[in-house]
Amino acid sequence: MRLAIFSDCDHTKSPEGEIGSDVHILVRQMEALAAYFSEVHIFCPFIPYSKEIPITTYKNKNIHFLPLTSVGGNTLADKIKIIKQIPIWFKAYKKANSLSDIVYQRFPNNLNIPGFFYFFIIRKKVFATYTGTWDENQGQSFSYILQKWLLKHFYRGPIGVYSISNFLPSKIFKSFSPSYSLIEWNEEFDNVAEKVKSIINNGLPKLSMITVGSFIEYKNQQYILDTCLLLKNHEIQFHLFMVGDGVLRSQYQQFISDNSLGNQITITGKLNYTEVRKLYRKTDFVIQAPTLEGFGKVPVEGYFHGTLPIINNISLAGYLTQENTLGFLFSANEKKSLFDVLMFIQKHPNVVANRIQDSRLFAKQFTLESWAEEYNQRIKSYYSNFEKSI
Repeated sequence: MRLAIFSDCDHTKSPEGEIGSDVHILVRQMEALAAYFSEVHIFCPFIPYSKEIPITTYKNKNIHFLPLTSVGGNTLADKIKIIKQIPIWFKAYKKANSLSDIVYQRFPNNLNIPGFFYFFIIRKKVFATYTGTWDENQGQSFSYILQKWLLKHFYRGPIGVYSISNFLPSKIFKSFSPSYSLIEWNEEFDNVAEKVKSIINNGLPKLSMITVGSFIEYKNQQYILDTCLLLKNHEIQFHLFMVGDGVLRSQYQQFISDNSLGNQITITGKLNYTEVRKLYRKTDFVIQAPTLEGFGKVPVEGYFHGTLPIINNISLAGYLTQENTLGFLFSANEKKSLFDVLMFIQKHPNVVANRIQDSRLFAKQFTLESWAEEYNQRIKSYYSNFEKSI
């Protein structure tokens, strides 16, 4: 079976001719999914290559690319650019129809809104992922809510969503985005065992932490920085790695400089997934404080490495921490909430050691292999039943 994929994640071509993206997880997921298809055609925006941005490249020779223009933004000029691209997108939909037996659409994004109607009208076999929060609409744009409504009521294919609801329609299933393979889960066994042993024997004299994500408003890294200042003022030993980049980087750098936190906080910029893995291995806690989030891939990545997530208690945070029994929860609405959690952690290292061991088993279900197999089985089951009902 031939597959066409529509994604709005920017891709690029290296000077060596390799194609990849700085959305490392997407590359790895698409390669895992491609194992079930004879050929794969990815329709996605391409941007100029920059050696400053680390990318993960595709290795599967059965994956082919059809470049689109990268558009998006909130200004009127941005919207006009999007409108101008719609005729080009329709040509891409037509091309995808001829090249594939089934189309995979990743929502929410602008590219797949007209595509939803095109493939609906021609009755193309489709399946989808909705990567935003499925169970609630708080803080979501009208466009996101509209796409969710269209998928729920009119989509003609199976849909994987980030949800903890037990009352989903039959075509909609729970699917959480993976980052690592089963091989990589096994590779971390010795490293995690050493972490647990060190914590049991030595406690946590220094809090070693990492946060990963774009430096944008709703990721709320400023709350984490404010907590770091509290740790410094209380003479608590710590180090925080901030992995990412974005419009707020200069603001964060200024805060670090103004408060003499340069020895305790390192901004790494963007890293590829191999480099991020190295940091997970040398840290004990991954801290995320978003005010709006779907399924947090970063906390699950932390579990793989024995790096316990400490996350703001919104959306799926309760599920990700198994109601505060694997990782830890705090409230970003309270100034000292994260600080208090970190103080509890430092005083109870045995709790940390036990949760690291338990969380590894929880993380094992979120592998690339199990994710791709789930989609493969859902597609087969859905269209088998669909064809029988015609």
